[in-house]
Amino acid sequence: MYVNTIRAWCIGGLMCTVVAACNILLGLRISPIIIGPTVVQLAAYPIGMAWAKFVPDWRFHLFGNEISTNPGPFNVKEHMIIVIMTAAGASSSYAIDILLAQEVFYKQFFQ
Repeated sequence: MYVNTIRAWCIGGLMCTVVAACNILLGLRISPIIIGPTVVQLAAYPIGMAWAKFVPDWRFHLFGNEISTNPGPFNVKEHMIIVIMTAAGASSSYAIDILLAQEVFYKQFFQ
C-alpha cells in the first residue's frame, strides 16, 4: 500500500488549511466550535474515494522519481496520514491569541 502519494499530500494539505481556518475563525466566538480529527476522518474518506475514481492516472518524473496522480485504490494508510496531517496542523497557535490581545487591550493594529 502506498502512503506517500500526491493524493495524500493534496487532500491532507487542503483539509489542514480548511480545518485550521475554520477552527481559528470559529474559535473566536463566545461558545467556540472546534472541528476535531473525527470530522476530518469522516470527510477525508469520500474525498479520497472520489479522487481514486475520477482523477486520471498521469505519471511524471520529479527528481528522478516516478510520481502518479492516481496510484490505485484509496487505502487505509493514505486515509490515516491525511487525518494525522490535519490533526497536527489544524490546532490554533498562541500567536493568534497574542495578536488578538494586542489589538483588544493595547490598541496595536498590524496592517
